[in-house]
Amino acid sequence: MTEQNKSSVVNVVEVDSRKSGTSSCFSSYQEKSVSEKFWKDNILDNPKITMIPCIVGQDCGLDIKVYVMKKREGLGSFYQKGGPIEVQMGMMSNPGILAGNNGAATYLTVNPACGLADWIIYGKAFVVRDDGRYPLSRGQVWGIQEMVNCAMDTYNMDPENIQRGQETLQQWATQYQTQSWTPHSGLGGVDIYGSK
Repeated sequence: MTEQNKSSVVNVVEVDSRKSGTSSCFSSYQEKSVSEKFWKDNILDNPKITMIPCIVGQDCGLDIKVYVMKKREGLGSFYQKGGPIEVQMGMMSNPGILAGNNGAATYLTVNPACGLADWIIYGKAFVVRDDGRYPLSRGQVWGIQEMVNCAMDTYNMDPENIQRGQETLQQWATQYQTQSWTPHSGLGGVDIYGSK
């Protein structure tokens, strides 16, 4: 990290999609700057907070980490443990499983290997790039989440489609690195690359 990138603040994007009821609502993402002391005392040193890497973000060239307080084991964990597909689908149809969840943060933690999140996130999530000293815009976080959202159409429990989903996300991540990827829904004026 160069001297000019060092900062006494941590750049955070707070994600709370419970307010809007949709992961795609841009107003669910808020940029904040907090002191390093506040971040360390309230997030890093808080035993109730869990850090979950954003694998898709990493594939896009951004070392993004998602910090959450409330989570529940999701279908990605269940799938990787060899759980039956029928049970997984039954879990998803249970309204109690997804009620009040933070869909945007859950999408940010999806495992591209299976197209499912290992955790269902509840409440607010705090997203940082690297150690939080590098700028991260809400447009970048929304763009990564929207990439996962768009890719969900290519995944299902059939092994061929899971592979197609993996390949699609990898292709889009490569396009993101060259700033040539656009969500199916369009950009709507949102800068998903943090270039402005």
